[in-house]
Amino acid sequence: MEQTTENRSTTNSMDASLLKETILSTVGEVGQKAQETGKQIAFETETRARRLFSEQRSAVARQVEGFAKAFRDSGRTLGDQDYGVAAQYSEQLAHEAERFAEYIREKDMTQIVDGVEDFGKRQPTLFFGSMFAAGLLLARFLKSSSPAPGMASEHTSQQEPRSTDNSKLAAVEYQ
Repeated sequence: MEQTTENRSTTNSMDASLLKETILSTVGEVGQKAQETGKQIAFETETRARRLFSEQRSAVARQVEGFAKAFRDSGRTLGDQDYGVAAQYSEQLAHEAERFAEYIREKDMTQIVDGVEDFGKRQPTLFFGSMFAAGLLLARFLKSSSPAPGMASEHTSQQEPRSTDNSKLAAVEYQ
């Protein structure tokens, strides 16, 4: 009987050891699969971002060139009105905007990100100020490109007429 208890103890110890190895192996496999999935998601996200950047690069460069033209036109107007210093600054802004548009066209996404990071490290105050200004311009752009509130879209159904309480006019209004 003593030997039977000892055999059970040894068997239980072996079962526990086998269970522990199985659990550790399973946890390792799950961890490895999670890591592989994470790498795949990161790769797919980077690929999509690069494709989107390539598609939008020329549109962004054209937008920046539009700003350069506006700066240059403003500079000419200021110069015509004898505001020489303001006209000079406006011309400098136009020149820098044109350089930036060319930079966007010539560089790939990695080079631009590296350049932005480097600029942020060298000139943090100017960087954050620029980001703030860019955010304001982006918000203005998005606001101007969205439909005005209260404007009916082409896909909405016709509005129902409603009569007014004013019996003298007997008018029909549309909401």
